[in-house]
Amino acid sequence: IDGGATGSLPAGVLSCRSDQERDIVAGAPRPLSRDLDWLPFPDFSGLPLDEYRDRGRLPIFSSRGCVNRCVFCIERMIWERYRFRGAAHIVGEIDNDVVRWGADKLEFNDSLFNGNIRNLEETCNRMASAGLAPKWGGEGIIRKEITPALLAKLKKAGCGYITYGLESASQRVLDLMRKGTDISIAARVVHDTHEAGISQKINIMVGFPGETEDDFQKTLD
Repeated sequence: IDGGATGSLPAGVLSCRSDQERDIVAGAPRPLSRDLDWLPFPDFSGLPLDEYRDRGRLPIFSSRGCVNRCVFCIERMIWERYRFRGAAHIVGEIDNDVVRWGADKLEFNDSLFNGNIRNLEETCNRMASAGLAPKWGGEGIIRKEITPALLAKLKKAGCGYITYGLESASQRVLDLMRKGTDISIAARVVHDTHEAGISQKINIMVGFPGETEDDFQKTLD
């Protein structure tokens, strides 16, 4: 291998060109860790954070993967299964971002930050107890567990916006997508999120195989 290293590739290295053989060699698959709390907090040392246009905003991941299996998505191919960090570990990173790095805004870059509702509630409770309230938001799925009570907790913990993957307002199209979404529940969740004072973005997908003009009209309406 380039540089004179010998031996087999570490697990998880997808491919590497062999200098001697001029071919591609691959390492063994790396087993996914069930426990994400061993991951260290991000270290932003050396980055000119004050020079960024959106000063004070930092990224955070609270989970890997998604709980849904929408037919158009590659989440399962990338992450295999849904895993999440414990609430205490998440809040520990938030505290570190606020105290050490001066963050006042956080961007949850998870595929969905509400994959585990109980863990999300505990995270909000711990943030409130610690007096942490940076503004934050992220991608979420529409589910019946998004109640006014939960939304109130999110708002109190600093949630400023949620991007919902609605995709379509046609139940027939949602079923074709295997979204697992009831359009009546979606309407209620969008309404309740607005009433809670949390801004929203809605992802819309147009032209899904099987979608008709009538289906598209429902989304427009």
